Amino acid sequence: MPWREIRADEFEGFLLRQLQEDTETARLVALETAQRGLYRAVKGTNSAGAVDRGQFKRSWVAAPTPDGAELRNNAPYAGVIEYGRRPGRPGPPLAPIYEWVQRKLRGNIKAQFRIIRAVSLSSALNMADRDAASREERRYFRKQARESVRKAFGSGDRAVDAAAQGIAMKIRDKIHSRGTKPRFILRKVVATMGDDFRQAAVRTLRRKHGNG
Repeated sequence: MPWREIRADEFEGFLLRQLQEDTETARLVALETAQRGLYRAVKGTNSAGAVDRGQFKRSWVAAPTPDGAELRNNAPYAGVIEYGRRPGRPGPPLAPIYEWVQRKLRGNIKAQFRIIRAVSLSSALNMADRDAASREERRYFRKQARESVRKAFGSGDRAVDAAAQGIAMKIRDKIHSRGTKPRFILRKVVATMGDDFRQAAVRTLRRKHGNG
């Protein structure tokens, strides 16, 4: 900043303007620091394994505030990921766990269901063949065997859905009894932001006032 002579009656106004300009500069530096923190938070999310469909990772936000800037995560379960869940706490809700099981494990559950049904049908048909004394009895017993297996296993989709719900309930019960560990993603990032802001603010203000 070029030096100029300031009269005594201008000094108070000059200082006020200078303070306002420097405060605005500090706000901009704070926002830049929060944006760098956002990048680190996304990397920390990946390192912590806290990524499923990416909602939590996409929910990191660096935003200006009246006092500077903030880094936050807007996902509804962000607090649980950050601080963990103590054993014995109510929940978590079943619906998102069931949705996760359907998305991640349905193919495996369906394949296992088909294998078990095929083994059961093969065993029932073998028993029908063994007990039949004639071709007519064999045809009748095999028909009965197929019907029995069909009734026992029911609709494939309904059976797979029921198995998925059972797995989801077991996962929820395990979370309820054991809790989940905290990830402290935001805490680790915030621990670095204070020094980053101070160093960046000093450099910027020195350049602004011609002292850099």
